[in-house]
Amino acid sequence: MGRDRSKPLRKDWEECKIQIMKEALLAKVQQHSSIKSILLFTGDCTLVEHTTNDAYWDDGGNGQGQNMLGKLLIEIRNDLDEHIPEFYPPQWIAFPDYPPFSMGWRMGAGEDYIMYLSEWRGKQSPEALKE
Repeated sequence: MGRDRSKPLRKDWEECKIQIMKEALLAKVQQHSSIKSILLFTGDCTLVEHTTNDAYWDDGGNGQGQNMLGKLLIEIRNDLDEHIPEFYPPQWIAFPDYPPFSMGWRMGAGEDYIMYLSEWRGKQSPEALKE
């Protein structure tokens, strides 16, 4: 419905759109533990919504957009009382619906998870990895 331009926008949309988006994102994070985990697993990484569709909520596809969606996600992540876990579960536990040779491991959430898992493993001592 938000993309349907035949419906008029609220008169105060420009003043309240950031707060409304933040409330919607926060509701998603609070209602879906998997989304919350993925957000926490991003650690202190900069989050960018990379697409040419929008230069306000996204980066405009060329990095010149305002990336407000990414900024709000970072703000929500930083406000969460929880911390990044000291242990990353194996990918078959984190993503039980992805078959072993699924395209999901080469793009999307599975690929991101493998990338962060690999980075995390690289920082662990041999003793910690054995444990």
